Amino acid sequence: MIEEFVRESLPGCFLSPQEGTYLPWIDFSSFGKTSTEIEKELLHGYHVRVNGGAHYGETSPGWIRINIATPPARLREGLRRIALWAEDERKKG
Repeated sequence: MIEEFVRESLPGCFLSPQEGTYLPWIDFSSFGKTSTEIEKELLHGYHVRVNGGAHYGETSPGWIRINIATPPARLREGLRRIALWAEDERKKG
């Protein structure tokens, strides 16, 4: 589900290879924002909580971590909101 979401809804973003984890990392650096900015915008504007890479010693801006260990309906809604954020950001640019 997450691979398809990134491919279809987040062009320009990169999903790090998953190795049996429920915490995938996605590179949002193509939006030109830091992970902290993305984290705050998603939380306050779209009511989605993600973890910005800065919390983990980020070496490049724009990486966020998403917890996908949640009921499928909740995950789909969260991903829909992330896609909406990305669409709104593209319209600004």
